[in-house]
Amino acid sequence: MHNSDSISIPEQGTVSVIGNPNLLERTAAVLNSRHGKFPDAGADWIRKTLHLVQGLVESNAVILSSVGMFTWELVTWKAAACGGKLIIIVPDVSQNNAAEVASEIERDFHLDAHKTLFVFPKDLPNFYKSVSDFPKRDAWIVALAETLYPVAIRSGGNLEMVIKTSRKVNEENRIPYKKETRRSPFSNLEIANPRNNVLPWDSLTHWTRKTTTPWPGETKADFYAAFDKEESGYPRSGFHTLKRILKQRRLMASNKLIRGDKGVVSLTECLPWELAKLVKWRPGLFRWTFEPYGIALNQSKLESLGARRVIYGEDYQFRFLQGQDISFFQSCGHGENNWREEKEWRHLGNIDLNQFQPEDAIVFVFTKEEAEILRRESPFQVMCWEDLKESARAC
Repeated sequence: MHNSDSISIPEQGTVSVIGNPNLLERTAAVLNSRHGKFPDAGADWIRKTLHLVQGLVESNAVILSSVGMFTWELVTWKAAACGGKLIIIVPDVSQNNAAEVASEIERDFHLDAHKTLFVFPKDLPNFYKSVSDFPKRDAWIVALAETLYPVAIRSGGNLEMVIKTSRKVNEENRIPYKKETRRSPFSNLEIANPRNNVLPWDSLTHWTRKTTTPWPGETKADFYAAFDKEESGYPRSGFHTLKRILKQRRLMASNKLIRGDKGVVSLTECLPWELAKLVKWRPGLFRWTFEPYGIALNQSKLESLGARRVIYGEDYQFRFLQGQDISFFQSCGHGENNWREEKEWRHLGNIDLNQFQPEDAIVFVFTKEEAEILRRESPFQVMCWEDLKESARAC
């Protein structure tokens, strides 16, 4: 367990720290404004940031960074992966569990304790107290940095204001900030209902989607390493998730957004070609309700394993449920959010795909290229949405 100390930083004040206090020299901060939730690994700002951090580490600079936001965590991971020295600002953490938080970050990012200093500030640094809307984390990083290296900075934001007024900015690596656009994964996709003899249907489907967090059992280090490894695309897309499911032969249960503490696998009895009309953007979750990647499993087999329909109802009805029924409750919703349309089923716990024969499942992907990739790895039939459209035209 780490021990917490207090140190006084000239002109800024006293902060609690854990780790190596001798790192407060030759400090550098790589700055990026907030980007979209699902950045492309090939985006200019990501490639530039990774290259810049590596160069700074090789020049023996101490990297100032943080956690809790993609732009900072990418820098934290890359600096650690290059064997660099890090100062990590961790605001809004109780001193009672600071050591526990530091240990968790250290494990998650594979940090070297001898090359890391955790800083737990209570207030804004003295110089930035007049900037009331400036995030405490960003303010301390800027205050402690000897040199600021902006990469992609949004016009009119706090970071742009700092860059304009600071005398310690190196502009050599700056590139234009590009706002990401949001587009439905089912844009321009219309599929008629294929005849039953073309594609008979007696299945329930588990649809995968992008995730902004590591997969179950994956560390932050694994998550960010994927952005360094991939040349383009979002490395935790619905396709990548589906590919992982097939490799592990397992659908992992989750209790996210589920009443009670039991993990479930969610499925739907909606026909795949009905899915496009059910897609909605959920702003509170920063994601679409469905994406065109999934695996359909034989319904009778799933029922024999314990899968069943969810219990749709009003919120007040939940308090009358007991036992396993708690995990199967789903608010029916109102207005535009009528969740009954999703015809959801659930299975308590993981689903072992080894229990299904090749004819018991169909894997769905978006493009023919993706289908070819998975056909080399999947024991089940793989179809893409173009296949569905062709099936419909053949009717």
